[in-house]
Amino acid sequence: MFHVIRAAKAITNCHSILVIGSQAVLGHCLSKNFNFSFNDSMEIDIVAMPELPALNFCDLLDGSIGEESMFHHTFGYYGHGVKSKTAKFPPCWNHRILTIQVPGSGEDPYSVFFPSTEDLVLSKYLAGRDKDREFVRKVIAEDMVDQEKLFKLLALYPPEILDAESMMRTRQALESDLLLHGEKSKLASGEHPNAF
Repeated sequence: MFHVIRAAKAITNCHSILVIGSQAVLGHCLSKNFNFSFNDSMEIDIVAMPELPALNFCDLLDGSIGEESMFHHTFGYYGHGVKSKTAKFPPCWNHRILTIQVPGSGEDPYSVFFPSTEDLVLSKYLAGRDKDREFVRKVIAEDMVDQEKLFKLLALYPPEILDAESMMRTRQALESDLLLHGEKSKLASGEHPNAF
């Protein structure tokens, strides 16, 4: 991940970078010394902070280290320049970000930002793809989210992003995945899921 970020910084001269998408979870794994294998995607979604016009960042990034670039063919992974609105995070998500300061080389440090795991998980529920559901189940299984916070943040979505019907479906999906995790945890501990 940081190889792509360093390359993005060198190409764009951007000293503050936000990582969104599934690979943003790697920042949380690093900060907590987790050794979980979430790096199963070859794409790192990168946003300039503060956001720059797409032609100044996204196109430059995609043309240099993006999909099918020489960088991609050489290393097997790539960076993708995006805008933060690509992900549908709950309100005030930028107040909950994880910040990692990277020393860089010489006197050239930079900052990398990662959405909270709760914001990341909810954005994946809204994306609604099968691979996103698999990802959130893995994050939940690794106990990387605060379950109470998930429901509180879900309730903050405005109706223009998540209408009442979609809100109910998302809540049901979340409850189902949390229940599944709870039952698996009980089985792993030798406790029967239906035991009183």
